[in-house]
This record gives sequence, C-alpha cells and structure tokens, in this order.
Amino acid sequence: MSTLSIHFPGKLVFGNGCLQQLPDEIAAHTTGRVFIVTIAPLLPSLKGLIESLEQKGIHVVTHTGIVREPSFQDFHRIMAEATPYDPDVVIGIGGGSVLDIAKLVAAQLGNEQTLAAYVGIGLLKQRARFLVCIPATSGTGSEVSPNAILVDDADDQKKGIISPFLVPDIVYVDPLLTVSVPPDITAATGLDALTHCLEAYTNKFAQPFIDVYAFEGMRLIAANLEKAVRDGRDE
Repeated sequence: MSTLSIHFPGKLVFGNGCLQQLPDEIAAHTTGRVFIVTIAPLLPSLKGLIESLEQKGIHVVTHTGIVREPSFQDFHRIMAEATPYDPDVVIGIGGGSVLDIAKLVAAQLGNEQTLAAYVGIGLLKQRARFLVCIPATSGTGSEVSPNAILVDDADDQKKGIISPFLVPDIVYVDPLLTVSVPPDITAATGLDALTHCLEAYTNKFAQPFIDVYAFEGMRLIAANLEKAVRDGRDE
C-alpha cells in the first residue's frame, strides 16, 4: 500500500447554530483585527457574528467582491485592501471560490513569496496568519483541503496552489448557513459533492481510510439531496 498523508484542520466544529461559538474562538487568536471574505447575500446571516466580534473590541473589515471564480487579478485586488489593514485573523465564509481566496490571503500576508512563485504543488513555504474557514454550500470541500484554484488572466486557464499551509486552523460547519441557498445551487453543489465522493472511491490509488468517508458521503447525498433541493429549510 502506498504512503497515506492527510492534513486535517487543527479543529473542526460541526452543528446547527455552531457559528454562535465562533466569536469566543476568534478572540483567543487575535489582537484586534479580523478580515472576513464572504458574499453580500450572506451578510444578514453574519450580522450577529460581526456584532459579537465588535463587542469584544475586535475591528472587522468585510470584503464581498468575489462573485465568480476568482482570478489572479481578483487576488491582487483583495490583497491591495488586506495588506495595509494587516489582520492577524482571516475568515472565509461562503462557497469554494470565497474560501480559496481567503486561504490565499492568509498565506500571502507577511509572506515575501509572490503568487507566481507558489502556483503549483508544494511551493508555498509558509502561512503567518490564523485562518478560519466556514462553508456556506456543499461541494468543493475547500474548507478542509490543501488546495486553492485561481483563473490566470493571461491565458484564462485554471491553475492550482496545493500546500499543507492552505489547510485552515479552524473550520466551522454550520448547516443553517445553507438554508438560504437557492434550489439550483443546492442541486449543483450537492452533485459536486457526490462527484468528489465518486472520484475518491473509484480512484485506482484509493485508500481504505478515504473509502469510508467517500462511501458514507454517497449514501447521505443519495438519501437527502432531493429533499434538500425541494425544501432548503428541511434541517
């Protein structure tokens, strides 16, 4: 059997309403500056989180500019905002594109490497900022992966950064964040999650440890995706 190496987040919290616990968690890891990458439709759901952080004396800057698959230019634009602010905690809340950008922002802050220097596998040498990822859809699994994908504006090709430094320190998975997701997005991201489970399970280099998660994922999606699409409020 080939060697198996898995990089888990330092902590993963899962459960309806668990997002309410996050402010206390963040307060333990910041000196007062938090940078949140998210999308505008989620802001009403995040109002309580942001207010709780501010009540603890934590200054919060929120960026909602990622509305499609992020590009190199999108990354440089958001870094132009994040760099002078210099947060010590970066939080990504949203789908895979938002989480990928948040992971890269956390890795770039305080890093002398340029983006071009670490596009590829294992080239990123560090991450100096605390990173929290919170998914608002199923599908990509970006919140627990060592991967980030950007579109290169020069040739319009998707390019990946793969590094254990992109695995978040903390992951909060609050299923209630998915309640407002439109049915078509629920369907598309649910099928995306199914595809990831299928490809993991059928991969010729698959490991028994991974197969357990992949098989259970397929079972849960098959049993629940249609109900979730028909009624997104069915917890």
